[in-house]
Amino acid sequence: MIAFLRGKLAAESSGKVVLDVNGVGYQMLVSNTTLANMPHLGEEVFLHTHMVVREDSMQLYGFQTDDELSIFTTILNVSGIGPKGALAVLSVYQPENIKGIIANENATALTKVPGIGKKTAQRLILELKDKLGEMTPTKQQDISKIDYQGSVERDAEFALMALGYSHSESTDAVKKALAENSTLSDVSALVKLALKYLMKE
Repeated sequence: MIAFLRGKLAAESSGKVVLDVNGVGYQMLVSNTTLANMPHLGEEVFLHTHMVVREDSMQLYGFQTDDELSIFTTILNVSGIGPKGALAVLSVYQPENIKGIIANENATALTKVPGIGKKTAQRLILELKDKLGEMTPTKQQDISKIDYQGSVERDAEFALMALGYSHSESTDAVKKALAENSTLSDVSALVKLALKYLMKE
């Protein structure tokens, strides 16, 4: 069992990173949150890991914090939720928000996660409430105030990474585009402007 990896960031793309650990490259699937916090290529990275072993494959998953890893493995125990679903939840919400959502039985918030409908959201709450809902909420969370990762800026960054650009290149280009026009609220328009900066480099 590989508990963690420390190495240099060798590559990154949408939803995955590669760490160079003493000359060996380890590819890991990561959440949007972890990916967004990656340093520049060549810099050192420490990630907690979890390996999912199946008959025809072995896949490593990487996490920036132990809390993120803990929630991932807990969600995996929910019937009908696989690694991709668990990672999707962590890509939309921060760990502390997930705990609050479960404690408050906020199924509406969970349906904002791609691939999770109302029935799946209710099942997540039912099976995780005793595990993640230990915190006692003082009031119902306002879904509009939850740290939701699906912003226009973030969507534009991942659209650029899907085109083959690295996370650092995508982030820098989007920031430059927003600096030129901070009123952009459409992902496609933001991507087009960011591409102009990438084409100049």
